[in-house]
Amino acid sequence: MNRLGHFYLYVPISLNIIDNQNNVCGKVISLDPGVRTFMTGYDPDGQIIEWGNGDIDKVFKLSKKYDKLQSNEDLALGRTNKRKGYLLKKMMLRIIPC
Repeated sequence: MNRLGHFYLYVPISLNIIDNQNNVCGKVISLDPGVRTFMTGYDPDGQIIEWGNGDIDKVFKLSKKYDKLQSNEDLALGRTNKRKGYLLKKMMLRIIPC
């Protein structure tokens, strides 16, 4: 019984389980997400595949540049800095497309 006073009825049903994993020998890869390397794949044959090795540095540089542009845009207030704010927004959209 749960806290609202309702009862649950569980009825076991036998299932026919079909083994469909016979022919995948050698066609398997294990993927490991990481920080320095975006994705690393391990093959049963001992082969290692890396995707995005060193890309975190590029992402970090772009995020720092975006933060700097955003802080400059926040400081560009008023009528005199309207054009500057517009140009900074345009530059920010080039870094992170929406």
